[in-house]
Order: sequence, then C-alpha cells, then structure tokens
Amino acid sequence: MRFCMPLKDFWDLRPLVRKTGVRVAIQKKNGLPFFVKRFRKRWIFFAGVVLTIFLLLWCSQRLWGIEIRGNVMVTDDQIMDFMETQKVHVGISLSDIQVTELEKALRREYEDVIWTSIRIVGTDLMVDIKERDVPEPSVTKVDLNGMDMISPFDGVVVEAIVRSGVPKVKVGELVTKDQILVEARVPTYLEDGTIREWLTVTADADIWLEHQRYLEDSFSLYYVENQLTGREKTRYVLQFGNSTWSLDFQKNYYWEDVVETDEMPSFLQALELPIKFRKILHREGSKILRKLDEDGIKRVADEKIFDFLATLEEKGVQIIEKDVKISIEGDFCLIHGEILTREKVRLYRKTEEEFDKTGSKTTGE
Repeated sequence: MRFCMPLKDFWDLRPLVRKTGVRVAIQKKNGLPFFVKRFRKRWIFFAGVVLTIFLLLWCSQRLWGIEIRGNVMVTDDQIMDFMETQKVHVGISLSDIQVTELEKALRREYEDVIWTSIRIVGTDLMVDIKERDVPEPSVTKVDLNGMDMISPFDGVVVEAIVRSGVPKVKVGELVTKDQILVEARVPTYLEDGTIREWLTVTADADIWLEHQRYLEDSFSLYYVENQLTGREKTRYVLQFGNSTWSLDFQKNYYWEDVVETDEMPSFLQALELPIKFRKILHREGSKILRKLDEDGIKRVADEKIFDFLATLEEKGVQIIEKDVKISIEGDFCLIHGEILTREKVRLYRKTEEEFDKTGSKTTGE
C-alpha cells in the first residue's frame, strides 16, 4: 500500500503497525518543516532572503520620487522647496503624506496656481498643476506716421498696391537700394497750383520686388569617421539613490561607443524602487579619415542648398528660380549660384523735411 498522510498522523500508525506486523518505509517527505531541516546549516541564506523581502516591503512603503507637471511660472525648485517646508521629501513614509492638505497648502502658497492634483503612484508623488492664464503681452504697434517706405535692395517692382502715401515707383520699374517707394509726405495745393504745405501720413502699401540673391558656401571633402574595431568590454553598475558603485574596478577606458541597458528584473521595476542595476557595454573605435564620393558630395551640397532656401522661405521670401553650381577645388567643394526671389518690402525710414525759400520748415511733423 502507498499513501500520503500528514506528519502528525504518521505517529498514530505505531499501534496499528505493531498489531498487523507490517513494515512502514518513508519514500518521500514534502513540506516546509522538512525543507527547512534540510537546509538548516544554511541559515545565512534564509536570513538574507527574509532580509531582502523585508527591505522590499519597507522600500515599497516609502517615497522615492516627486514628479511635477503643468507648471510654467512656478519653477520646479520652488515647488520642491515648498515640499521641504511641508516635510515631504524622498524617503518619507507614504502614510505620512496628507494629499488633500498638501493640495490646499500649495494653492495658498502660490496665487498663480488655480488647480492642483496630487496623488501617489507606486513610490512616486505625482503633482499636476494648472496655473492662471497669463494674458499675452500686447504688441506695440510701430508708429509709421511720417515714415517713407524704401527699398531694402536693388530689384524690379512686380506688384504695387498703395493705400496711403504718394507712390514714387511703378510696376516694372528698376529701383535701387534705399530708394523711396512710397513717400509719407503728401502736398496740399493752393488755387494757383503752388504747394501750400506738406502733410505727413502713414505710408501703407503692398510692394513686391524681384531681387537677385547669391549663394556662396563650401565644405571639406574629407571627414572623420568612427569605426568599431570589434573589441568590447562589459561592466556593471549598481545605483541606489544618488550613490553609484561600479562592479568593475578598471578605470582606464579608451572605448568610443557606449551602450547602456537596464538589467533590473521587471517585478522590481514595477515597484519603482530607487535601485538601478545597469549593464554598460564599451566598444572600441578608431578614427578614420575618409573622402566623400560623388554621391556623398551631392548629398551634402543638396543639404546646404536646402537649408539656405528653407531659411529664405521662413522669412516669407518666394523662390522664383535658382541656378546653383557645384565645383571641386582642391580638397573643398564650392557651392555658388544665383537665386531669383520675390520679396515684400517692409523697410521704413523717417521722411525728409521740406523747407521753403525763406528757410523755414514747412513739414507738418
């Protein structure tokens, strides 16, 4: 017969065994008492397991991080200082944090904070803040009264719509830099056709000029490339809070490429404990001087041309046509060309004053 029974019932078999004359043999013992007895000489191991479990449970009941979101006017440092005054800091027991009272105190401390939400997530304290909307600063309008619109460069007028002021150019006319396009001085005449006086107005017009821009740039045909040699070295780092211990005592590393990965078990990551175990892979590299091939030269040149054109488009400049050439001189690639653009005039200058024959000023500024 083969059967299983509890340990306490085994001792009750003695009178039955004696009366029946059978022999009892124990084939296998299962259970915690037998497991502990088997490893009774390794009590340090069990003590370490118990201590580890205790530390995990203790750490899971403490605060190990404070995350602040939504603040703009109130800085993170200010909020962290406020937390210190409320005796909320890293390492405090989570049960000692009064979330509701902390929210009220934070709103009382800063007038710009109109809403707060503080909650405990794992071992982190999440602080969400909404601040009072700040009115956008009013844009100060530039007083263009008495300001002439002038040309910022040489070009051809392709469009001109004048709403206020005296136009000085026509569509299709070639203008030069600093030439007056719209004059802010408007003359008033007497009955005999002579000028009575000059009135200053705000020059208001939409004038577009076609302008020739020039692109000149260069870059070296040689570049330095880091190439891995295949030699690698791995070291491990243990971090607890702000303290770090390296498990490799070698100090001299001449490796160029570093790959860092987190080796913490997933169940420990879920607890969000201030313990990190990292694996750092150092890979040796060497610097090699290489020369760009034709495709590389074209790629770099196209990037520089694209950046130049993108900068113009950000400024509201329209690209009409471009004629860019690439040439090689020695160890450098030269980029040069002409770009025809269409640009709106936004340049003003104080209008000149008019004087009559007697030398007295007649401008109504």
